[in-house]
Amino acid sequence: MQTQIYVGLSGQLALRRQLDVVANNIANMNTAGFRAEKVLFDAHMEKAQEGRSVSFVVDRNSYTDMRAGKMERTGNPLDVAINGDAWLQVGTPEGLRYTRDGRLNLDADGRLVTMDGNPVLDNGGGEITIPQDAARVEILKDGTIGDGERVFGQIGRVRPADNQTMTREASGLYSAPGQPEAAEEAEFQQGMIEGSNVQPVLAMTELVSISRAYEQTKTMVEGGDETLRGAIRTLGRID
Repeated sequence: MQTQIYVGLSGQLALRRQLDVVANNIANMNTAGFRAEKVLFDAHMEKAQEGRSVSFVVDRNSYTDMRAGKMERTGNPLDVAINGDAWLQVGTPEGLRYTRDGRLNLDADGRLVTMDGNPVLDNGGGEITIPQDAARVEILKDGTIGDGERVFGQIGRVRPADNQTMTREASGLYSAPGQPEAAEEAEFQQGMIEGSNVQPVLAMTELVSISRAYEQTKTMVEGGDETLRGAIRTLGRID
């Protein structure tokens, strides 16, 4: 009876974790550059009475789905989408961070920045400044940014040594250990952004499925608990 409760509780904990992850994915369906998070589970086997094995659910880890989202045209000349395995690198108070959110603009000093005001960096880690007298802004496929006559800089195209070592942070930012490497084969598309790679229909279906499984597991735990209570009451009367 206790085994039934423990197995059910392990399932509930795993389903709650999965529910939180899927709900966060759905909440970011319209977030530019968002990459969905997935959860990995394992079955942990333990010996029970009479030589039988009992399987508990163990939350191993989570990982990021690195598939690119759909390209969306914005018409904003400062917006960029990346074709290929590469990331924008930005400077933050906490250090170097990575993002696929290409919604860019200029701050009061003419620096090219993200929506949160973090400066976009070139491959060497330097900031990019666009003069106030620039009549227009052109961003070439290699990230070179200018006005047709002058070159103001080149947006960096980089990637960590291993994408799966990246740690998700707030505002679409990621951190990763070590120094990034150049990703010169990737290309920028001006006036476009990459949308979220969350698939709404699949995510909603998964959310419903997890919710139902959670309720079923909850019923199993409550049933096991009631059976155990009944057994304790019976033993109490015998004494």
